[in-house]
Amino acid sequence: PMYFEDGSAIQLRQIYPTLLEVVIFCWILGMLWDECKQVHSLGFKAYFSDVWNMVDVAMLSIYGVAYTLKITSFRLAYSAAIDYENSADTVLLPLIASDRKYWNTNDPMILAECFHAVANCLTFARLMYILPANSHMG
Repeated sequence: PMYFEDGSAIQLRQIYPTLLEVVIFCWILGMLWDECKQVHSLGFKAYFSDVWNMVDVAMLSIYGVAYTLKITSFRLAYSAAIDYENSADTVLLPLIASDRKYWNTNDPMILAECFHAVANCLTFARLMYILPANSHMG
């Protein structure tokens, strides 16, 4: 474990994705593949004539930004933890501590969570559009 200068232990930030994050990422990749197949079968102009297809593209783009920021955060935390072990530089504390009171306001993980929340809202908006059209589910 790593320690603060006063000797108390630092709870380290997550440096690897959880199983749930990997599963969600695979689901998003599946949705992206489905949208690519739709563009290929319908054609570019016909695909983008439907507003909900544009919502799908926006949703998948925002999920992509969110996961790019998450991966960036994992890589920064991992390299900062290695550097902190070697130098104990307190400048690296916002990158390795799991307690959010040490994090910068523009931390990649905070931004990733914000983008992920927006994409989730678009996902549920899409679901609310689809479900009433289905007599068994809506």
